[in-house]
Amino acid sequence: MLRALFPALLFVACLFAVDPRPKPTDYPAHADSTKLAIGAEYLVHSFSNGSQMYDSPQYLIVDTAVYPHGALDVKRSQFSLRLTLQGNRKKADETVILHPEAPQMVAYTITSSINSVPPEMRRPAPVQGGPLPQPSDQNAPLDSRSAGPEPVTDVVTRMALPEDLMHSGQGGYLYFAFPGSTKKIKALDLIYGEGDSTMVVKLF
Repeated sequence: MLRALFPALLFVACLFAVDPRPKPTDYPAHADSTKLAIGAEYLVHSFSNGSQMYDSPQYLIVDTAVYPHGALDVKRSQFSLRLTLQGNRKKADETVILHPEAPQMVAYTITSSINSVPPEMRRPAPVQGGPLPQPSDQNAPLDSRSAGPEPVTDVVTRMALPEDLMHSGQGGYLYFAFPGSTKKIKALDLIYGEGDSTMVVKLF
């Protein structure tokens, strides 16, 4: 019985897991401490689920992986993003601290943005005279049929950095609301922890 259930359980786990890269140094930015190592990559506004690209102009996205040195309880609220915004002749550089948004809020914002686009503009119109779509084979295995695009809510939630008691490396996305222009960002740091026990990963 357990052997029969194992493939199904493994499949469900894969649906909700985002495998981190083998080691922190495989990320463009990384840092290490006595408790954990972190690898990170700044993705600006775009991310992918492996088959589709998504754009979220209202958020800055950081692909983040946590590698604990032993068991470690990790929460998204322990992270923050520090932005240094370029000043001008009349204004000095400005430092802004952002905190991660809940994946559900991010998904709602992206979905609302997609739904605001007229249906006829969401995908190219069919080419006249082109081949007609072929009916799907109803007798084909379910996993071989086209299941259609993964819902945005599922993508954003599944690919968020998990909140868990971690014993090994885990990865996912952190989403930070930022309505401003990314051209003004002079420096960007991902920060883990608070007070004197902070760990800084310099993204650029």
